[in-house]
Amino acid sequence: MLQSFRSKIIPLSVLHLIKKELELIKEDENVLLISDFNALIAQSLKDQPAAFLYERLGERYTNYFIDEFQDTSVMQWDNLIPLIDNTISSQAEDTVANSLLLVGDPKQAIYRWRGGEAEQFIALSNQINPFSTPATIDRLETNYRSSAEIINFNNQFFTHLSNHFNNELYREIYYKDNSQQTNSNTGGFVSLEFLEYDNKEEANEIYPARIIEIINEATSQGYLHSDICILTRNNIDGSLIATALQEANVEVVSSESLLISNSSTVQFIHAFATMLSYPSQIENRLPVLYFLTTYFNVVDTHSFYSINTSCTFLEFIEHLQRFDVFVHIDYMQTLTLYEYLESIIRSFNLTAISDAYVVAYLDLAYSYSQSKSGGILGFIDYWEEKKEKSSIVAPEQDSAVQTMTIHKSKGLEFPIVIYPYASSDLYRVRGEHQWYPINDTAFGGFKTLMVPHNSALKDFGEAGTTLYETRNNEQQFDTINVLYVALTRAAERLYVLSRFRESKEKINTYSELFIDYLKTNNLWNEDQRTYTFGRETPAKIEDNKADYTSFIPSIISTSKEELGIQIITQATFLWDEQKQNAITYGNLIHELMAQINSYTDVQHVLEDAVKQGIVPEEGYETINNVLHNITSNHQLTDYYQDQNTVYNERMILSSDGSFYIPDRVVVLPNGDTTIIDYKTGMHNPSHSKQIAMYGALYEEMGFKVANKFLVYIDATVDVISV
Repeated sequence: MLQSFRSKIIPLSVLHLIKKELELIKEDENVLLISDFNALIAQSLKDQPAAFLYERLGERYTNYFIDEFQDTSVMQWDNLIPLIDNTISSQAEDTVANSLLLVGDPKQAIYRWRGGEAEQFIALSNQINPFSTPATIDRLETNYRSSAEIINFNNQFFTHLSNHFNNELYREIYYKDNSQQTNSNTGGFVSLEFLEYDNKEEANEIYPARIIEIINEATSQGYLHSDICILTRNNIDGSLIATALQEANVEVVSSESLLISNSSTVQFIHAFATMLSYPSQIENRLPVLYFLTTYFNVVDTHSFYSINTSCTFLEFIEHLQRFDVFVHIDYMQTLTLYEYLESIIRSFNLTAISDAYVVAYLDLAYSYSQSKSGGILGFIDYWEEKKEKSSIVAPEQDSAVQTMTIHKSKGLEFPIVIYPYASSDLYRVRGEHQWYPINDTAFGGFKTLMVPHNSALKDFGEAGTTLYETRNNEQQFDTINVLYVALTRAAERLYVLSRFRESKEKINTYSELFIDYLKTNNLWNEDQRTYTFGRETPAKIEDNKADYTSFIPSIISTSKEELGIQIITQATFLWDEQKQNAITYGNLIHELMAQINSYTDVQHVLEDAVKQGIVPEEGYETINNVLHNITSNHQLTDYYQDQNTVYNERMILSSDGSFYIPDRVVVLPNGDTTIIDYKTGMHNPSHSKQIAMYGALYEEMGFKVANKFLVYIDATVDVISV
């Protein structure tokens, strides 16, 4: 009877080989998968109702809270039960009773593919309790997220939808739990729209065009782009919509747009590193050349490609010198991974165009080097694994629409939600398999076989029929749960864009569910494609909307040779060996000026520094000239007089709990206060902001701040009044 399955059975020998290879990798990397960890705990607990580990933990933790319980896997829950049972069945040592609080919603169980089963939570809700302690069930009746029209629509729609479940348990959940109470947010708007198209290509033109129309309409009524979120079932649809929005000059933030690998600069840095690692492979030069044609504004691109792909690797490196790019390969081989990548950035002078993506790429390389020893070759392979997932973290932007998958949106809310492509199949059977029970020596003594999940299963006895119907019911429940999550994210407006389909006897898609709902409520019209509930009202203006300052990180990269850093030990410092190398010029000046209240202090402060070895005798005259140039500067001389009150490096505790230390604060006899900050190097706008903040803090403390000076100390002394 099972011979027809033979051609479709996954070769178990191959799976066994894969498992063996995975075990070798885990052993080499000294890692343990979370799934393995759960299995090991389960194995340890199998014959021990209260394992020693859990008893010890139970003595330490007495109150447990598990959120999103519907997504907890069966094995995780089985492992937690002994721990929790040991706790809640024990007497509390304090006034708070030992407890377990589970929070969840079976209608939002959308992670079955990851081991989460809503049936566990459903069983607990029905008083099927694995503990000896009785449970109390509370239902949260009020929806505090959405406006009234959205709540009422979802209540009615999903209650109606409960009639389509084949499983009685699932039907009861959707029938009983869709009577949420409204909150103080009145109004709201829901739009069901059915679009007509024949194939996916047409859909990919129609949906983005309609989305852009909705966005333009909403923004004309006062909504920000950041108020709008577009939800899709998969990343492919989300990426397509994001591309269409960008082409229409609508800024968009999506998981794809934030990928580090999307940066052309990151692509080039990694491509160049790959080319250096595999110099004999000509194809590795192509992405490098592609970037350089634009970066160096190459006019004759054909010749540029031809010359640099037909030459040797060393000749190619020499050709780069025409663009003032000098790559020292032998030197680079001595560098750490992070320094190696930084040297590429410096060689091509990429710091000016490096952004958050490049910073994130370097962070990833640094993290890799901290835990792995594979060097640049290992990182190249590591990047191939991580590039499709590694992304930057971007702050919310008023000018950007968000796109994300429904799974990522769970737990979030948005003023406006647009849900396109809302015509998914209720039964997603493509590529799924089932374990079919068998006891047949012809199949090598296996007790189960992995077979495709399709209607043919019903032809193989009661076991096959049960497998098929059970999985079909689960698929239907999980798919409708995804729809529930999508339709309950909106706070003020919900736009659902589905596909118009002719009515069928059996309902298999979201769009057919929507149409059936409209027909049942006598709202359906064959010639009508848009149905609305509530009305579109202007956006609510929030006076307390937070102001965000945009910050774009930049890279400052300097080789360690250029820094001239030397490391000395405390012993050499004490034994007077090359003292001047122990501190930088700027720190030395700061340390000396912190001891000077007036110009009369310069001589003895400097003499003490020489005696202590802080300033070498051969540097006495140089430092002496610098200190006198500061205290006698015509703009500063009044602030180095004996009659002034001086606070050198006095710490300030601000009202927000932060600490600040200005270099010098001078209070003149007339009460005017002047703040002086010493700097070395080039002027930076951040210095002005810093001293201005010092001034604001002193004014907040009641001082009358008359002047703020930045003193730049080099061969000469430059004073800037802020």
